[in-house]
Amino acid sequence: MAGHVLIAEDEANIAELLQFLLRQEGHETITVTDGQAALDAMRLSLPSVLVLDVMLPRLNGYEVLKSVRGDAALSAVPILMLTAKGQDKD
Repeated sequence: MAGHVLIAEDEANIAELLQFLLRQEGHETITVTDGQAALDAMRLSLPSVLVLDVMLPRLNGYEVLKSVRGDAALSAVPILMLTAKGQDKD
């Protein structure tokens, strides 16, 4: 089932790749480049799923996650977290 996917990713090449792959599968996508813009976009048009980068400007992914889960109007949206961090300490 195709859906409306919000991508919160500040690296242009990663965002473009995600958009391409999701659109190939029939999903509509909107991309934002910072955490506050992700929250604003979700409040404007509730997505089917949020693809959320951990390292974002303004609000990081964890702050966005906390805000979404604390907001009754947004809390049911599934969130897929992603990061380029790969060290054990991360």
